[in-house]
Amino acid sequence: MYNTLLILSPQSKNMVDISGEFYGKKERQGKLEVPKFWEFPYSLDILQLSQKQLYFGIELVGLTAVTQAVKFTVKATFCENLVGADYGHLRTFVPWSNEDSSILLHENVSNGVTFRLQTARPNKEVRNAELQFWLNPHCKYNVSMQISPQEVFGQIVRHYLFTLPAFLMMNLMLVLVWQTFTIAKHGCCPSFPAAHRTFAQPYRVLVVANFMLLCLWLVGAEKLNILHLPLPEKYAVPDQLPETLISIFLYLVAYVLTLAVYFLLKLFVWIIGIILSPCINRNIPFSGIAVVPVLVAVAFRFSATLSSALGICMYFAKVASAQVKHRKGLHSADLYNLRFTVLLLWLLITLFGAPSAVTWLKNWSFGHHLTFDPAIFPTLISLLVFPLEGALKRYNIITSINC
Repeated sequence: MYNTLLILSPQSKNMVDISGEFYGKKERQGKLEVPKFWEFPYSLDILQLSQKQLYFGIELVGLTAVTQAVKFTVKATFCENLVGADYGHLRTFVPWSNEDSSILLHENVSNGVTFRLQTARPNKEVRNAELQFWLNPHCKYNVSMQISPQEVFGQIVRHYLFTLPAFLMMNLMLVLVWQTFTIAKHGCCPSFPAAHRTFAQPYRVLVVANFMLLCLWLVGAEKLNILHLPLPEKYAVPDQLPETLISIFLYLVAYVLTLAVYFLLKLFVWIIGIILSPCINRNIPFSGIAVVPVLVAVAFRFSATLSSALGICMYFAKVASAQVKHRKGLHSADLYNLRFTVLLLWLLITLFGAPSAVTWLKNWSFGHHLTFDPAIFPTLISLLVFPLEGALKRYNIITSINC
């Protein structure tokens, strides 16, 4: 047998009322199968509690994924002879992540709480999330539930939107791979849209990515941890359909967004080309190799992201120069195509390092050295563009690209 003790203690000199109740294990404990978000778009009444009850608990079976969000509404009615009293408590509890919160209930008001998970239920976890009601025995209660589309969208953004920059980077890397492959095989460099349309098609990436994800799930998270390859539990559960659909959707968004960023950057390069055209027409020499030591010093002494941003500004001039000379027929479009892809990839890498630059700016006035900058290695690799282009020109490789 289980018992619950509820003490009502108002701020007065009156005697304290103590209410007690005895009940069996299954008498005040129920299980509720949480439907999928497409199965019930409207509010459903799931429970009605009569007076003279102090406790009721519900196990939420099926609430296992971070993409689920259910709103429960509790309304206390027909409360007898209660003035300023406690109308009850509603508690949400997730055993595998120790998420524990509660709210106070009020009379004749829809008291709502949204139940969402911060971590998916592990494979070996047998317990379910719980919804517990601590009730006033003088009231009746009506409990309903409804899917919260706003919270579902918030969960997707919170747990999956961070993969969008990775998908953007994947698109750019595939474009660069196809361009370099074409240069090696045919001696020419295709444009960014042509390479993107040829080699970054969604079916090429999604089929391979989901096959690799299936292989990782078959291996198991425990074996991956032994190999020092941790796999988050929310990606190691057998029910992969919601996560797979979200990944497909985000890659399609990244695919379209890559083209949008391409056209915006192309417009910006065209404007920079017009501004720098007097210098370009006079054939003023510009050697990126000469500024590399300065940029490296800035990266180690101040901020790696700042150094990368300065490098991008200088590389903008080289891309604009290639674009102006292509318009005038002095060079083919191949050099411009290759430089443009490198510029776009470099720009995205720099944006990834923006948090370290913000941290450096916030600590500028303190006068002490910060810890190691995590953006230093991507910056140093990006700065190799200048000496690599110089070496390719010396051996007459980059200037001989022509379709």
